[in-house]
Amino acid sequence: MLYTDIPTEADFTSLDAVRDSVCISIYLPTTPVTRNNLIDRITFKNAIAEAVAQLEAANLNTRSIAAAYRLLNELLQDECFWTYQADGLAVFATPHELRTFRLPTCVEHIVEVADRFHLKPLLPLLAYPGACFILALSQKAVRIIEVTSSLAETVAIEALPKSMSDALKRQFPKDRAPARRVQGREGMKVLIGQYCRMIDRALRPMLAGRTQPLIVAAVEEMAAIYRANNSYPHVLSETIIGNPDRISDQELALFARELATKHAKRIISDRLRLIFERASSDMTSTDVTKIAKAAVCGRVGTLLIDTATARPGTINPKDGTITLAEQSSADTYDILDELAGLTIRTGGDVLPVSRAMLPADSPVAAIFRFRSSAHPE
Repeated sequence: MLYTDIPTEADFTSLDAVRDSVCISIYLPTTPVTRNNLIDRITFKNAIAEAVAQLEAANLNTRSIAAAYRLLNELLQDECFWTYQADGLAVFATPHELRTFRLPTCVEHIVEVADRFHLKPLLPLLAYPGACFILALSQKAVRIIEVTSSLAETVAIEALPKSMSDALKRQFPKDRAPARRVQGREGMKVLIGQYCRMIDRALRPMLAGRTQPLIVAAVEEMAAIYRANNSYPHVLSETIIGNPDRISDQELALFARELATKHAKRIISDRLRLIFERASSDMTSTDVTKIAKAAVCGRVGTLLIDTATARPGTINPKDGTITLAEQSSADTYDILDELAGLTIRTGGDVLPVSRAMLPADSPVAAIFRFRSSAHPE
């Protein structure tokens, strides 16, 4: 079993808001095999030393450096923490707080110091549909399954009814007596609708603020009724058709990952096609300078970004002017990382893509909400 703390969009937004003279971001690949975690700890120890060296070279406040070092060193000495790892680890530290995320995917070893956190490596986890939910739904049972790129586990929700009989306090299918004026096939649809609304209400607290796709696994008629009564905005139109009571969580997860991956590719393909089609207009751009100026004004609706590329420098928060640096240091940050943050802060979407998919020799492409000389309606 992998022990993961997958960052949500709320986590990303919270981290993106942090500003401090000492912000340390450490990413490293890890192993879930407990007997091999000594290597991970040694790698982390070396990463701490690298971060401190970068901060000292920038002549930053020694007390602030020492406070951040103390938090990181406490984590290094935490035996329980290192016993339960996944495939990757992200650590974010300031002199005042430390946050960690155990990731379900391997990440590149990165150590960054600046006045803000380096968050771009988290973007694929926010957008890539290895993470999704499955609602396995039948008259006899209902369960919600959380799926990552490597895990599939049923989530315990106290308010979730155990079955349609449990939800409506009736026996099905033996009890065929009419319920008031509700009877026959149409009457059964009404009762299933009541059952589905109860399920939707039970899921709302867990799904609030989430953006992962929800995939329904059910017979076709029940899936359609649930979808008609659902309030979660990220339910996929595709269904895993069949009786999910006879299929394990792991088998359902195989189908779900395939559907979620197709869904993400379809979104990216649609956005890329729009960029190609509007290449000659002023509503899209692959020019980093133009995109930065648009991002600080909240004009970027969608940003497609190559997460493997980094460009050290700074962006003026008032007018979006970019100042590039020859190399990264505590006085700079990755401007592409900042473009992603600016886009998300103003309600835009950020989609990580490979450089080969982008329509020009640029690590970013953007679709604008409105023209620079106009205002959004």
